[in-house]
Parts: sequence; C-alpha cells; structure tokens
Amino acid sequence: MGTNKIIAITGVSCIVAGLGVGFVAYAASGFDKEVIIGSDDSEKVEFTEDLEYTSIKIDVINEDVEFRVSEDGKTHIEAWDSDDITHTVKVEDGQLTIVQKDHRKWYEMMYLNFSFITEDKDLIVELPYDEFIKLDIDSTSGDIDIPSFITAGELTVDTTSGDVTSEAVVTGSVDIDVTSGDIEVINADCDTISVDTTSGDVTVRNSSCNELSMDTTSGDVLVEDTTVAGVAELDTTSGDITIRRSTAASFDTDTTSGDVDYEN
Repeated sequence: MGTNKIIAITGVSCIVAGLGVGFVAYAASGFDKEVIIGSDDSEKVEFTEDLEYTSIKIDVINEDVEFRVSEDGKTHIEAWDSDDITHTVKVEDGQLTIVQKDHRKWYEMMYLNFSFITEDKDLIVELPYDEFIKLDIDSTSGDIDIPSFITAGELTVDTTSGDVTSEAVVTGSVDIDVTSGDIEVINADCDTISVDTTSGDVTVRNSSCNELSMDTTSGDVLVEDTTVAGVAELDTTSGDITIRRSTAASFDTDTTSGDVDYEN
C-alpha cells in the first residue's frame, strides 16, 4: 500500500473518530445545541481583601493572569464567573489563594464556540505591596505576565499552553515549566533559574544566578547579559543556542539540530 494512501486513510479515520466523539457528546447533553455552538453567560466579578499575606497561590484553567499595583492599599481581584466556571478568593495562613473552578461535565467542554468576544476576560490581580516569600502560579491555558514591581523569594509557574514572562526581582529560585509556549525571565538575581518548555523559545536576560538550566525540545535558547556563578546547562533538540554578553563558570550546551553561537 502506498504512503499517500496510508496517510489518506489515517486522516479520514481521525475525522470519523472526531465526529463520532462529537456526536456522543451531543447525545450525552440531551441534544442541547449550546453544546455545539457554545454560549457566553460570564459576568465580571470583583473581590477585595484587607488581610495581609506574604505568599500568593493562583490556580486557573483558561485565562491570562495580569498583575497591577493597587492604588488604595487593598487587594483587588477582577475575574469572570458564569454558571459553569467560578472563582474563589481567600487569605489563610499568610497566603492569598485564587482558584478558578470548572463545573462543566466532560461533554460540555467539547463545544465549538462561535461567539464573538469583544472584551478581554483576564484575571487581574491588584496588589497593595510588592514583596512576597513565594509566588506560585498553575495554569492550563493562558499567558502569565509577572511585572518588575514584584519581588519574590521563590517563583514557580506551571502551565500547559501559554507564554510566561517574568520581570520580577526573584532572590531565591525561579522554576518555570511550560508544555507549549515561550518563556522569558528578566531581572532575576537568585540562586537557581530553571526554565523548561516542550515547544517554544526560552530566554534569560539581565539576570544573575548560581545555577542555570534551560531546556526546550523545539525552540531556541537565548542567554543575554546574564552572569552564572556555576554551570549553565542549555539544551534544545531542534533550535539554536545563543549566548550573548554572558558569563558562567562553564557552559554545557547541547543541540541536535541547530547552531551554538557565542556573541560578545
């Protein structure tokens, strides 16, 4: 059997399987058309917290995360809730916790959304102060932007799909893990920096640390204006590695398909 024929059969099989799963989901919903076309009944909700905290934990599903400076000395959280997706906010044991929960059934997550959304529905966190022991963010889908006014002892970010940019002044450790998306770390001055993505570019610039680990399967690695007291491990399977105006006790570089460039 020819290669083209095998590819054609495989493609048709995947389409048929997808249609079958879609029909099962439609039937499980009682043939509710909103499962197919989707609906947007979300409304903006706002939370205000007066209690003090030293750590932040954010666990979201499908929204971008943005930090801003509070102008009135209180913590303000702006989010979007619906009957199916809600947020909870609490301060307990010195930690601010923000959680987005999805209450939909499995088949309700498979609709095709044809609605036109004109307003960004991000999670916006306004902070009254800028120094924290730990900042921990867990996301399934969405971009995460951590601005330069934040100082954290420890920064941990884990997301499946989305770009992560951190300009925070981190003094302890940076640990960012992404499945599909770019990672950029700027202004860190800490013990260790570890950034890992399967598909995307990884960048560390204007930073200093004792140990540096950068790993991507498909993407480029860039170290720029950075000082590493110990070993800098830079790995990519398919992509280029660029070391620009940076120093380390040693650079351990590995790329299967790509170039390694040192630029002064």
